[in-house]
Amino acid sequence: MVVRSIYLVVALSTIFTLMGCWRPAGRATPHKNHSQALSLSSEEKVKTQAEAARCAVALFSGDVDAVIALTHPKLIEAAGGEKAAREQWKEAIQRTQLTSFEKQVETSFPSEPVLVRGTEHEFVIVPLRVEIKREGMKAVEQLLFPVGIRRRGDSRWRYTDGASTESMRQLFPDFPPSYDVPEASIRVLD
Repeated sequence: MVVRSIYLVVALSTIFTLMGCWRPAGRATPHKNHSQALSLSSEEKVKTQAEAARCAVALFSGDVDAVIALTHPKLIEAAGGEKAAREQWKEAIQRTQLTSFEKQVETSFPSEPVLVRGTEHEFVIVPLRVEIKREGMKAVEQLLFPVGIRRRGDSRWRYTDGASTESMRQLFPDFPPSYDVPEASIRVLD
């Protein structure tokens, strides 16, 4: 069930917005708790931003292999393993018809990634702006905060959608208790 929620909220909200069914109000304010942020090297900044963008583009293009490759193993395990996670992603993409219309997906980074450390893991919160344009329809902008996770000392980041601070703490009990993952937002552009 956990994997089904990863990026699915993004996908569903985008589809619903494109269809005119859902327009939440408000915008997220990135990183209100900078005091806990640590420095991230320029190389790591570029790497995490590129991976977060690649995951978003993979989702909207229906590239399940790329989504699975970038998803944290805890989420894949919670889905019942890679085969089950792959089937759940395919089903979710088909159900939301993400690949059924021509679209242009653009990504950008409204602010710098934020690095925080737990006792066992490092977490990088990557502010990601995704704009989806479809011919004949208004563009949709999403401000997302995917979270990269790696064990301290490892070099490979794997990602979750950063849907909520609560879900981060359930999956990773060492996620810093005084840091809150910013809330994602979506809006229809004029």
